[in-house]
Amino acid sequence: MFVTYITDSCFINYYNIFTVRLKGRDNRTRSGCCVEMEREVILLINKSKAIKVIAFIFLLAAGFFAYRKLSVHFMNGMNTGSSTAAEDLGVVTEAAAVLKEDLNERISYVGTLYPKDTMQAAATIPAEILEIYMDEGDYVKKGQIIAKLEDENIIAAINTLQAKIDTVEFNLAYLKEEEKKYGILYENNAIAKTVYDKVYHESGMVEMQLKELYAQKDELSVKLKDTVVTAPMSGMVRELNCNPGDFAVAGKPVAIIDDISELIIKVNLSESDLNELMVGTPVHLEIAGGGDKIAAKVTKVLPGINPATRIGEVEIKIKRWDGNYRVILGTSIQTEFIKKTAKDALTVPQSALKQLADGYVLYRIDAGYVREVPVEIGMKTNNQVQIIKGAAEGHKVAASNIDKLYDGAKVYVYEGEQ
Repeated sequence: MFVTYITDSCFINYYNIFTVRLKGRDNRTRSGCCVEMEREVILLINKSKAIKVIAFIFLLAAGFFAYRKLSVHFMNGMNTGSSTAAEDLGVVTEAAAVLKEDLNERISYVGTLYPKDTMQAAATIPAEILEIYMDEGDYVKKGQIIAKLEDENIIAAINTLQAKIDTVEFNLAYLKEEEKKYGILYENNAIAKTVYDKVYHESGMVEMQLKELYAQKDELSVKLKDTVVTAPMSGMVRELNCNPGDFAVAGKPVAIIDDISELIIKVNLSESDLNELMVGTPVHLEIAGGGDKIAAKVTKVLPGINPATRIGEVEIKIKRWDGNYRVILGTSIQTEFIKKTAKDALTVPQSALKQLADGYVLYRIDAGYVREVPVEIGMKTNNQVQIIKGAAEGHKVAASNIDKLYDGAKVYVYEGEQ
């Protein structure tokens, strides 16, 4: 409205001046004046538009600065009110109670499950495998047959050899009788000594031949036994390396058997942690990914460490796995070693502890205010710390925002023990 008023007033004044100019002039002169007036009117209209735009921008800027000033004033008022409310509540914190409990300092590693012992059931002679009587995962006893090898050739050789033995035994029996007869004749001087010696020598040669045949038979009998592959110890068949129809190679294992009467967990540890463990150190075992925990103890600490990696090893032996999960040899086992134990220790969350230049302090809460209490600490775990001196069971202490607290500060407890 203000802009319209300005431009309209200018136009009216200009019209009055132009009217005065036309008075007393003839028609031709008046016509020229009209043209001049038209030009000036157009110029005036353009000026009027520019004035409107400038005036609009001026009004817009004035309104914006007025809005900013009012907003800042309003926000200052709000902040003043919030600050006053916070000052009235005090420092917001969470409370925790000083507890009496057993505190354990632990270290965790991942170990690997091994059997007590592992042995191979291997063929001792080269031969075709006829039968395999076990499957992987089966439990076998020592001496139980695992596989049968081809034995026809060995049996045939034994039968042939036995026929020779029978013949030689018959000849030897005859010669022995002859030796006795010729011995009596020789003693009675009925025959010459050379005759007796000949019979005696022949009997001895046949006897030596018979012994040699017996040795050959024993050798073949051993080979016949070797056609049966048996378990070298009691345990579980972990792996079968052959199938019926395969050719067994002497010394190559047909099966691998694990003695699972005891299980061993082997754990690799850093040098620093290894120095803190010993035989008898308690440990909790758990299959990686879930399952029940088993309490056990370290049974062996290997005396050396790897000089390149600075890693050592301990062993944990257990009789059997009592968890609900089926255990596979070689699986990962979560191990949690308990390095130290404090019985009936006073504990607080580590977040409640504040370190100053001259030691540690707690902020004990009493009637909405805190009192700064120097304390002496002991064992630390992941989230708890032992208080040796300076606190009592049941005391309530601040457990958050402690960097904002000081002796005598007002607090507002929003969680925990209130």
